Amino acid sequence: MALHHIKRLNKSYSRIMDNEWLTIENVDGGVILKKCSKKATGEIAIPNGVTSIGKGAFALCQEMTRVKIPHSVTSIGERAFWGCTGLKSVLIPKSVTVLGNSAFQHCIALRSATIGSGVTHLNEWTFSSCKNLMSVNLPMNISLGKEAFRDCENLSICVYDPYGTVMMRTEEDTHST
Repeated sequence: MALHHIKRLNKSYSRIMDNEWLTIENVDGGVILKKCSKKATGEIAIPNGVTSIGKGAFALCQEMTRVKIPHSVTSIGERAFWGCTGLKSVLIPKSVTVLGNSAFQHCIALRSATIGSGVTHLNEWTFSSCKNLMSVNLPMNISLGKEAFRDCENLSICVYDPYGTVMMRTEEDTHST
């Protein structure tokens, strides 16, 4: 059954794809990825058509190393990827406008993240305790929530402006009060 059939069912639907076990629901006209099995390994591709990654959907998926987020996703819930200790990199497309609190907290293997231009604010503790995070590409004019990068000891942040200038900041500069 293809994802477009999920929209017509108007009820919960679970789907296995390659090495993934995803629970997807059609709620109020949106397609929400509610849960990924903790047994998921390797690269996880979220199906196109999913509009939201729910609260804690991937929490503690420790064997997942990479996630592909399609351009249909507009929001990522609180603690969506909390404690994904095997996750190494993430690319958040510009279609995402909401990135919940602690979305990537405690992703200790995470080394790089790219945040699309749709995100204008990083909420509290978004990447805190990502001890191996080395680089984050952020859109210009993004605001940072309380301790968005707390305990990210190896971090440099690249902020790109429309003129191609790159400004670098270290973790000490990223704490807001």
